[in-house]
Amino acid sequence: MPIFSGVWSLKEQGVAVKGDRWQKTLPQAANMGLIMGAYNSTIQESGIIEYIDIASGGNGTLFGELVTAAVYGGTCSSTTKGFYGGGYTGSARVNVIQTVTYASTGGSSDFGDLTHAPMQGSGCSSTTRGVFAGGDDG
Repeated sequence: MPIFSGVWSLKEQGVAVKGDRWQKTLPQAANMGLIMGAYNSTIQESGIIEYIDIASGGNGTLFGELVTAAVYGGTCSSTTKGFYGGGYTGSARVNVIQTVTYASTGGSSDFGDLTHAPMQGSGCSSTTRGVFAGGDDG
């Protein structure tokens, strides 16, 4: 069975579903939620990454740590990787894009840089593209 991706109209999707040509298996990321970075008055900025198994409804489990501990960053994902971009370290805004691979728990790695250093930006994505937008540049 072919794997479809991209942008489909509702009519095209309906035809594919009726013809039994719509992707039925979900990628690993479909059942995983990641929580990246946090802030509290005791530890300030935290670089901890936790994951939750959405299907089980259980508690968070340690996944790893961010390379740059930051809060208020934007996120996006593909079917195999999660991304955390921008944020605030407690003393400065950062433009770092960090990535994690769902299949192997562990820390993030530096993926690249944003063209600006936003705090409280947002992200959105498809299975192949991620976009970081907005935020406060200070």
